[in-house]
Amino acid sequence: SPYSAREAVTILPPLGLLSIGAVLEASGHEVRILDAMARAWRRPVTVDRDGEALCEIPLEESYLKALLARLEPQVVGISCLFATAEESTLALARTLRRLRPELIIIVGGTNASVRHAAMMRERAIDYVVLGEGEHAVRALLALLERGEDPASLGGLAYRRGDEVLLAPGLHRVESLDELPFPAYHLLEVPVEEYFQGNSGGLSVEARVLPILTSRGCVLNCAFCAGRKLFGKWRARAPARVLEELEELQRRY
Repeated sequence: SPYSAREAVTILPPLGLLSIGAVLEASGHEVRILDAMARAWRRPVTVDRDGEALCEIPLEESYLKALLARLEPQVVGISCLFATAEESTLALARTLRRLRPELIIIVGGTNASVRHAAMMRERAIDYVVLGEGEHAVRALLALLERGEDPASLGGLAYRRGDEVLLAPGLHRVESLDELPFPAYHLLEVPVEEYFQGNSGGLSVEARVLPILTSRGCVLNCAFCAGRKLFGKWRARAPARVLEELEELQRRY
């Protein structure tokens, strides 16, 4: 999404995708994860938006074409967390569909879950997963592999011919300790990029990576979709958090 040159660029690992990737890999799928921000944050391009010069992180079509040729994916998932990323998500889906028409394209994330109807108006998108994606995407892929109706999954916007349908529900992982650690090794960019980028809006010289200790919220603020989407507060066991911290420290 375009941003002002005055803004600090925050490069943080996509923990949601890394978690989904870890679950899918453990289920026998071949997975690669592209963080487009981390790949090109050092070389933004200038774009004109209504007379204002803004910066944009490029994702060149030539790069996508080469990536598709190398990986030969059957399914591509796109994370759309915020409203500011919606336009670029739709554009990416259109480009992927044009480059490889047979792809199955799945979109997820907070914004996609809230605005699934708007997302599905883009015909390049096949499915929108509502809520947390780890178990949902694994189950969806299993249904597609068996040739079964994906509507049985629930928490899914999908197509049947020209009609867009919604299988009601929201996916949540009740026991976060069931999840494997985020799969940093699946990234197409070196983990070192996250140590060089601006971390959380703060200039730090230490090697910092984020860690998820809980999901959900104890509050129910009118301006926030968090409680509706992610439900009650769920915490990981302290021992499991410490284990991941030790693993990150050992590896990175």
